[in-house]
Amino acid sequence: MRLNSSYSIRIYELLRQYSKIGNREFTVMDLRKVLGISDKEYKLYGDFKRAVLLTAQTELAAKTDISFTFDEKKTGRAVTGLVFHVFTRLPEPPTDSIAAEYTIQDEYDLAVSKLQPYERDLFQRLLKTFKLSKKQAHEVVTGYLLREGQERIEELLTYCYDHWQKKLKADRTAHLGKITNKAIKEGWQVQEDLFREPIPTYVKIERPPEPTEEQRAAIRKMVAEVVEK
Repeated sequence: MRLNSSYSIRIYELLRQYSKIGNREFTVMDLRKVLGISDKEYKLYGDFKRAVLLTAQTELAAKTDISFTFDEKKTGRAVTGLVFHVFTRLPEPPTDSIAAEYTIQDEYDLAVSKLQPYERDLFQRLLKTFKLSKKQAHEVVTGYLLREGQERIEELLTYCYDHWQKKLKADRTAHLGKITNKAIKEGWQVQEDLFREPIPTYVKIERPPEPTEEQRAAIRKMVAEVVEK
């Protein structure tokens, strides 16, 4: 398995043994310990979710024999627990060895082969994980990516995948490719992460009103009397 993240490998090991049961539950604190994440790393749950959970989710679905979704358990507004739902992917049917030697590359394969490594990787992820057609994936890599940049496309893909997961709970026919294609064409804006630290606001302090001349005179008289005594 060519998993880029060491956390993805560990999550695969944790979930693979529970694939027959179908689910496994952790507290966020326990999962961080099992993955070897120190207290100084990914302090915000939103960062932990993006860098560890969603990365592993995308990688495992694209490159391994299992995939997973997860539900968040909250204490108040804080996410304190995770319930993983594990799915085993069916093996692909065997490919005829003779036919495999004569695989014909189409115009999109040839065009993408000339791009940069990240662009080629993005094209493959759009096909395999996000279920876009070659034409749609090519338009994203050569158009949308150039206009919006790498950070924006990664944020949008993460958001689409998360949005698809939520829709699956109500509609098992929800299609990730349709959601992703629609999001890109309509220019969806990624919603603000509720778990990020809020930008501090500054409270205006009301100053007491300036004393009147009568009040000033009374204060001076009081001070004079104290000095005389």
